[in-house]
Order: sequence, then structure tokens, then C-alpha cells
Amino acid sequence: MQGCNLHCPWCSNPEGMSKDGALMVDAKYLLDSVCPCGAAGNGVLDRSKCVSCQTRECVTKYKTQGIRLSCYEMTPDEIAAEAAGARHLFHGGGGVTFSGGEPLLQFAEVRKTLMLLKERGIHTAIETNAYERRLPDIFTLIDFLIIDLKHYDNSLHRAMVGVENTTILKNIEAAAGGHPRVLLRITLVSGFNASVHDAECFARFLAPFKRDNLAVELLKYHEYGSVKWEQCGLLYKMKHANVGDAVAKMFRNRFSESGIKIINT
Repeated sequence: MQGCNLHCPWCSNPEGMSKDGALMVDAKYLLDSVCPCGAAGNGVLDRSKCVSCQTRECVTKYKTQGIRLSCYEMTPDEIAAEAAGARHLFHGGGGVTFSGGEPLLQFAEVRKTLMLLKERGIHTAIETNAYERRLPDIFTLIDFLIIDLKHYDNSLHRAMVGVENTTILKNIEAAAGGHPRVLLRITLVSGFNASVHDAECFARFLAPFKRDNLAVELLKYHEYGSVKWEQCGLLYKMKHANVGDAVAKMFRNRFSESGIKIINT
């Protein structure tokens, strides 16, 4: 789903951040002729000329490898119909996963789509940052709830990703007590949330939720998405944020000591 209310500088899907979509450029295949306004030239897109463009002929008229828009529109009925037609692919209990961006920015549309999928008996999953306060209202429509937890500290969370985490932590607490299957994902980022102190604070927050319905997946920061920042005309600012295996092991050990279920990937 297009658009996100957080702005994580390590995001692997930066093309999903803007609600209006992002023009993604592959310089090797960018043709000068693809833009009637002269924004494309010598493998470079002058994005200042794209700001006021209403027609976007580069993607609406031409279909090339050099430039594409990161999103397109579908109705809930269209999504449900496509999913229903793909049932033969859902081996072993598969279904539909909503991701982004942040899918719950389009809350009403996602809720309607979930209802249509459940009416068809299709398994549903959502990957969310849990910033949407109405998330508990749709627990019954979500079979598998995946929440990305950035930080336990409100001020540090706001400073890094642009929003407070109060609602996020409340939604995690609600999910732990009221949803049958929850996975919390924590991406360990050096200098942000990957110290011994951070492990202790995360464990202290999560310890009350050590129930069979909730597990935690620890992910190490990576730069696999950095090339897409360049394709979107964005500056990738993260530096020296990698964490080693020893740090991940330290987190796993600390969480296990608190009785928190760990998923290893």
C-alpha cells in the first residue's frame, strides 16, 4: 500500500513513503524522449520539472524500463476478486498480506478489503507500524498481525522516525492481550536501538507479554534498499549502522531470559 506516516532513514521500501507515489528511475534505460517537458536527459531526471506536472506522460503514455511510478489504484472489490482467483497458489494456508508503506493509512479501504477476503475464507495478514489508533477495531479481520517495533523510548522514536510511539506501544499491548497470532519485528540499528541498555529496556517492555500468541523476530540492519533511495531521487543518509552477530545474540539471550519467544531467521 502506498504512503507511510513514519520516515525511517533505513527504510527498505522508500518508494512507498509518499502518499502520491514516487517516480523510480533506472538511469541505464532512461530515454530523453520519455518526457515532453524536457525533464529527462543523459540518464538523469530533473525532478524540479516533475513537481508541477499533471499528466505524467512519462508513465501514463510511455512504458519503459527507465522510469515508472511506484503505485497504481485498485478497488477493494478488485483486490478481493484477484485474490479469489489465485486460490490455487495458496498452498499450506497462504493468503493475502497487506504491506507498504503503511497499509493502515488507507484504513477504511483496507478494512473493507479485509471483510471481503474473510467472506471468501481467505487468510489475511498485515505488516504495520501500529501507529493507527483504530488497529484493535480490525483485529477480528486479521489472521496474522505483524508489527514493526522501532524503539521503546518516545523521544528517541520521534527524533528518528518523526512520530511518537505512545499509540504504537498501546496497540502492541492490546494485540498481546487480544489477538491470536502476533509477531513483533525489531530491526537492530547501531547507534539507535542496539546497545546492551536497549536490550534491557526492550526486554522490560516485552516481558509482560510472554504469551503463546506473541513472538519477536530480531532483524539486523541492512542497506539492501539503498539503491531504491537513489532511484527515487532521495538521499540515503544512514552510515555505520550495521550490527554484528554478537549483538543479535546478546538480544536473543536477554529476551530468552525474560521468557520472550524468539523467531530466528
